[in-house]
Amino acid sequence: MRLAKRKADELEETIEENLPEGSEHAAKQVKYSNEEIAEGTALVSEMLKAWAEKKADEIELDSSMPSNTQDSAMNGADEEDPGKGAKAERMKKEMILLKQCFEEFKPRLEKSPWAMSALLETY
Repeated sequence: MRLAKRKADELEETIEENLPEGSEHAAKQVKYSNEEIAEGTALVSEMLKAWAEKKADEIELDSSMPSNTQDSAMNGADEEDPGKGAKAERMKKEMILLKQCFEEFKPRLEKSPWAMSALLETY
């Protein structure tokens, strides 16, 4: 663990040394402490793991449904690609689950400046 941390720090220093003075990336690095970055990363990771668990639970639930109930999820599917409607429905469910996880974690995320910045920049 210590070796990984040391190597990550060395890589970060090498990147910063090779960036032009005053670059946007260099400014962002100074903005947050290593502790804030580590805590924010752990929090976002925890949220994504919770989402993955909810998705797995949803898949188990879907696979235990009778086939006629699963077929109803395909209503409106493309005749040429019968799986297209089911895929769109699955993606819709995954997005709903992600939003639910975000809402659950939102109070904690709002307390982490790095996590909020990272999520806003990627959204």
